[in-house]
Amino acid sequence: DITRDVLVIHGGLQDANTSFDETWEWDGQTWTKFTGAGPGGREGALMAYDPAHEVTILFGGAADMQVLGDTWAWDGAQWTQVSAEGPPPRFPGGLIYDAARQELLLYSGHFAEATGAFFDYDDLWAWDGGSWREIAQNEPTPGHRTHTAITFDPNTDTVLLISSGSETFLSDVWAWDGTQWTQVETSNTPARSGHNVAYDVARDTFVLFGGVDRPGGKALSDTWEWDRVNWLCVEN
Repeated sequence: DITRDVLVIHGGLQDANTSFDETWEWDGQTWTKFTGAGPGGREGALMAYDPAHEVTILFGGAADMQVLGDTWAWDGAQWTQVSAEGPPPRFPGGLIYDAARQELLLYSGHFAEATGAFFDYDDLWAWDGGSWREIAQNEPTPGHRTHTAITFDPNTDTVLLISSGSETFLSDVWAWDGTQWTQVETSNTPARSGHNVAYDVARDTFVLFGGVDRPGGKALSDTWEWDRVNWLCVEN
């Protein structure tokens, strides 16, 4: 939450069968827990801050063996369900604020069927503060993804998708300019799934942390940086 200068989290897993129904805020020094009605316990929900409307948006996730497709807004005091329509239910996926077009963008994620099989999405949606709309994509596109890491690049006014997993773990970078996806030429991009990526404004650098590099692999704790040309592992 940039407006109030705090980090907001909700949900997550305690173990394979128990999800948290808690909202916490971190102000740089102290964690504060909030109570009250809200999205409920869930894992893998997509969350991003919407500065145009000064709320944190949460979409989807999974709870009690059910994949969800609801949309909630957190204003710093309470949760409000703002939509029950929009993208098909999914978890996790990528959600980021597109500052150039002043809307949230959602890409990919997956759906768990009753048989235990997973279906990965390759759709793109925008949230304008009141409703979702699906964006038609022209080829080429990043294709089906699941644990997608995306961030916004203020220098190019593009949303960047960086690696992720589907049937295989991919090592690529794609840029969305509001109209078209373009694959970005890079060197030494790490193949990852379940990782996080963020833009470091002070150093004009993208930072990637953790994830796994192969199906069933151990969780990683390495840190990578990207200068828009080369990826460099700065800490293992």
